[in-house]
Amino acid sequence: MDVCRTTRSDGTLSLDVVRAGHFSSHSSAVADTYPAARPVHGWGPDHPLGLAAFGVRAGAPPAGRTGRTPRGHVAEWVDARGGDGVWSHKKSGSGGCWWQALHRVLGEGVPVVLLMAYDDEDHGGHYRLAIGYDAATNATLLLDPWDRGVGVHRQPQQVRYEVDKMCRLWNKTESNGPEGPYPPFFGAVLAPWRVSLSYRHVQPPTAAYSAVPSVDEPAANGKDSIHTGRVIGSLGAAVSMGSSGRRRHTSLIEVRGIITYTCPIPHFPANQSIASGALAELGLPAFMAPHSSTSSLVLPLGEMRPGETRSISWLVEVDQELQKGAVAATSAAALAHTQEKKLALESVLSLSAFGWVSGSLPPYYHSNGSLAFPAYSYRDRIGGRAALRYY
Repeated sequence: MDVCRTTRSDGTLSLDVVRAGHFSSHSSAVADTYPAARPVHGWGPDHPLGLAAFGVRAGAPPAGRTGRTPRGHVAEWVDARGGDGVWSHKKSGSGGCWWQALHRVLGEGVPVVLLMAYDDEDHGGHYRLAIGYDAATNATLLLDPWDRGVGVHRQPQQVRYEVDKMCRLWNKTESNGPEGPYPPFFGAVLAPWRVSLSYRHVQPPTAAYSAVPSVDEPAANGKDSIHTGRVIGSLGAAVSMGSSGRRRHTSLIEVRGIITYTCPIPHFPANQSIASGALAELGLPAFMAPHSSTSSLVLPLGEMRPGETRSISWLVEVDQELQKGAVAATSAAALAHTQEKKLALESVLSLSAFGWVSGSLPPYYHSNGSLAFPAYSYRDRIGGRAALRYY
């Protein structure tokens, strides 16, 4: 909660929700309201990368901000987050409640965090997660994080709101902005980059001489003898000749990655949080090595814009005698929870893709007008990861 500058009296501002998505191991929480749980270097060692994160809302621009409003539409504005004070606009649905666009985003499989009133009697701010919708009735399905109470008074974990109630509760205005109230109908998307990994064999297994000493013949001076080899053809397996070498079977595979900077365009803006200095890094198990034509396992992606997709590939040699286990493709997150984790990690290829984003947050004022937290800027690394078990 200290990442979000959450206060006990006024909760969490919507702009801080987006910032929390970007939070990575390159940042520490600026608040210390809850020092025992204050993150110091990202969310933890298992989550070094931040997420793609965007915020959007409908209504008039806040005081002091200007922008062109399309004729016949309510302006929908989003924080440009570049520190230049510019607010961008695009079309929204009638009356400012953009539930139809929300349903299209949900139809793409992307959940959306919404700032709403708690209920019709309690107009305090409350975040819910939209996860789906009923196409027949246009009702929205949401997860409610409150989940408290006892028996019949227990808050349900999942709620279903028809359009009228959905828009009524969603019409929540924040009063804590530095230049006046923030308009209502706020929604945020927080998601990792979509990263996929695959491979294909580009030649059949080939017998090759290796420089690895035989088991019953130790290397000279007690060290492994490493000898310079030669390459057979442009896609051939490397052949290393050593006096104590033994025959090994190697093959060549092409490893391909597809990387998408997650953003449900056009519902969320592509001009927010452009990632600079993006890289793709391939990790290999011990029985694999980059082919001589592969200059590096780290490839530059340059600038990545929200919604953009890049394809990359490497040529990799496989020593089949060292290969262990027959395993299936899985995500990095799922892999970490398998019972055969050790074996899988010995046979896994991994791909990490990431880039740098910068942002700035305005001061956070309590509802009584006093300053809760000053303005600040940040720079974080966001991206995604995937893993593939080789067999």
